[in-house]
Amino acid sequence: MRGFLQSSALFISLALETQAQFTHETRFSTTFGLASQNKTFDYVIVGGGTAGLTTAMRLSENNTASVAVIEAGGFYQMAGNLTTIPGYESEYQEAPPSIDWMIRTTNQSNLEGRSVLYPQGKCFGGSSARNGMAYQRGTASSYDLWAKAIGDDSYRFDQVLPYFQKSVQFDSSQTAFLETTMKNSDSFQTYPGTLAKQVLFDGAKRATGVRVDTAGTEYVLSAKKEVILAAGVFRTPQLLMASGVGPAQKLEGLNIPLVSNLSGVGQNLLDNPGYGTLYPVNAVSQHRLWSNSTYAAEAHDQFYKTRSGPLTTFASNYILWENLPNTTAQTATTSTHLPTFPPDWPDIQYIFNAAGTTTTETADYISIGVVVLKATSRGQVGISSADTADNPLVDVNWLNTKSDQKMLVEGLRRVRVFANATGVLAGEEILPGPDVQSDGEILNWVRSAATPSHHAVGTCKMGRSNDTSAVVDSAGRVLGGISGLRVVDASVMPVLPPGQPMSTVCEYDF
Repeated sequence: MRGFLQSSALFISLALETQAQFTHETRFSTTFGLASQNKTFDYVIVGGGTAGLTTAMRLSENNTASVAVIEAGGFYQMAGNLTTIPGYESEYQEAPPSIDWMIRTTNQSNLEGRSVLYPQGKCFGGSSARNGMAYQRGTASSYDLWAKAIGDDSYRFDQVLPYFQKSVQFDSSQTAFLETTMKNSDSFQTYPGTLAKQVLFDGAKRATGVRVDTAGTEYVLSAKKEVILAAGVFRTPQLLMASGVGPAQKLEGLNIPLVSNLSGVGQNLLDNPGYGTLYPVNAVSQHRLWSNSTYAAEAHDQFYKTRSGPLTTFASNYILWENLPNTTAQTATTSTHLPTFPPDWPDIQYIFNAAGTTTTETADYISIGVVVLKATSRGQVGISSADTADNPLVDVNWLNTKSDQKMLVEGLRRVRVFANATGVLAGEEILPGPDVQSDGEILNWVRSAATPSHHAVGTCKMGRSNDTSAVVDSAGRVLGGISGLRVVDASVMPVLPPGQPMSTVCEYDF
């Protein structure tokens, strides 16, 4: 009884947090599932982020199928202005735990032993509710490469372009898909504040449901047709392994009963590491403007009254892509790796930002970020226990190849070329500073400064049936003799198209 009351109280509190916003369009008695009560649906989706909500909307269309969405977090509005106002985008990289998993990587030997915070949305909307609000498609040949890798021409760029075009008006996936589905579907239920503990299988290795936990009360949501995993690039492989699907030796070491030996689960982690530079400029910057309390108050007032003004835009208004000059890119260090990428795949992405909040004096600064898009290092996701309440072990393994190291070093040299050519600098470079000049000095600084670009993919890689590292087929169905189980999030991506992967996740699930 105590567990039931606790879980019911949590559901009620989450509903009340958003009742003012959704009451006019939502019937709460049918939209929110009843915690602690076993129930059966056609589809059970784990994860209420970009992939999960897009898929839920598609499956719920015309009320032809019953769908449950399990979300460990709640509604991002609970975290206040940092998640609802675009102008605060640069301020919530370390978001409150109420909407983030607060995952830290394992200590990275290539980053001076640092453990890096890797933000991941824990709320309806997932990371789309708290990302950098940048959106673009990858290059045409990057999707053609995906299609070739898995042997399925439906992934070619000319085939997926119509699905990109269906999702080009941006809202977070909560706004675009959850609220729409809540309003229009009678067969859709959400389970906020609910953690997926284990995918359940019958004797024939068919996924039959998910064991979940709401405020300490466990119960089962069963699936007549499919269990669909959309828990994200770190949490989806964790859930698979906790359920007995993954590398046999690792699972046996944790006393997890083996359902299927799939060695690729948690492997092939792809990411785009980067760093930020800092320069003083002789133009009025956002840093100076926001240091003025009167300006900040007026901007707040304007946004709340008219939804206009400086708070409607985010920090990164300019993004540049570049293929480095051949004299820089085609060296002995990079010649093995770079030719494997298609010609239209840029080497580096430069992100122009307002200065970070580490500068306290009232002055004008700009930060130019460098992100390597032809990263060749591979990381992995592991687990320390069978309990999904424990964060997974994330080893990003950045800078593990000489090619990645060289590209990040040359990225800084290129930034210095065009920073000094603009005529707007008001003094010496602040980060990394004029004393950092040689390749070795730059690389050492990069090791101390590298941060995630939040583009991780690939930990449940899509592939051909004879690919021993593949976890799902081209339809997202889990391999290894398993049925009734599908993965639809960024973890399935066998390649990381250059740029922000959110657009690809939306396209894939449309």
